[in-house]
Amino acid sequence: MFDIFHFKQRYGLALGSGGFKGFVHIGVIKALEELDIEVTHIGGSSIGSIVGGMYSLWGNIDKVEEVLLGYDKKKLLDMFSSDIGLLQGVFKGDSFIEELDKLVGNASISDCLTPFVAVSVDINTGEKIYHTSGLLKDAIRASCSIPFVFKPYEFNGRNLVDGGLAESVPVEATKSIGAKKVLGVNVQGFPQNIDDKLNLKTLSERAYRAAVYHLSQKDSALAEKSLLFNFIDMNSMDMVDNAEDLVQMGYKETKKMFS
Repeated sequence: MFDIFHFKQRYGLALGSGGFKGFVHIGVIKALEELDIEVTHIGGSSIGSIVGGMYSLWGNIDKVEEVLLGYDKKKLLDMFSSDIGLLQGVFKGDSFIEELDKLVGNASISDCLTPFVAVSVDINTGEKIYHTSGLLKDAIRASCSIPFVFKPYEFNGRNLVDGGLAESVPVEATKSIGAKKVLGVNVQGFPQNIDDKLNLKTLSERAYRAAVYHLSQKDSALAEKSLLFNFIDMNSMDMVDNAEDLVQMGYKETKKMFS
């Protein structure tokens, strides 16, 4: 009899950058659905644009999980073994866009069931780009162009790279498309268990991590609610092997936040 006094919680969702750590995003969305919390808008940077873009288009997180967890080590190695570039990145990114074409085809961002925005950066001008129209696969490919890993994505006369360089947790982007309250999901916690000796390689890696960590903290502070995930240091392939555990981590922490 008191159902009339029940107000459904509504949040925009800002899914942050962080490579395969972004499997956490799947668990977050699964928990929000179970809690009957409405996701009104979605913004994604890098891996967040993959999870967020597919969920926005399909409206089915189980399908997103099935697709993304289907990329085991062998499938990933097969996909990228013929995509070596080296000139502007280890990989050209051609295999990536071909894979996106298989998954989302020529779907436009306007086809998404939930309003969606992806973030990238014009590496020539430093300009932050919000992708709110056009083909979804182009927006995701641009947002995932990790410097030195993927060749910048040439699109509409621009050279676009990873959106995490501008908004590691895209709270501003999510609010720019209409979200009133935002839940930020930050997977850029700074690993504390690294005991590597400092040299040019490890120093540059840790300097990059520190910069992204502080950027993600500033981004998260703009959200009405935020989740921060700290990970022990593990390489990308270890994360692929532990994808189900990362999904569960996102699920459990989200349930805990709203309990």
